[in-house]
Amino acid sequence: SFPDNDGDIIKYVRTLDGKEKDVVILKYHGGYSIREIALILKIPEGEVRHSLYTGIKNIT
Repeated sequence: SFPDNDGDIIKYVRTLDGKEKDVVILKYHGGYSIREIALILKIPEGEVRHSLYTGIKNIT
């Protein structure tokens, strides 16, 4: 199940690996699109999608 409150979410996001953490924060806190995140991090969009999927999977 997804964490219940912001404090729990932050705690779980902090446990993610570097790229997964960056992608999740940019997407859900920064509001950036997949394309924008790819440009910011200088990685392919597919890698952003994979990191986002893996990151969310690891905190749920």
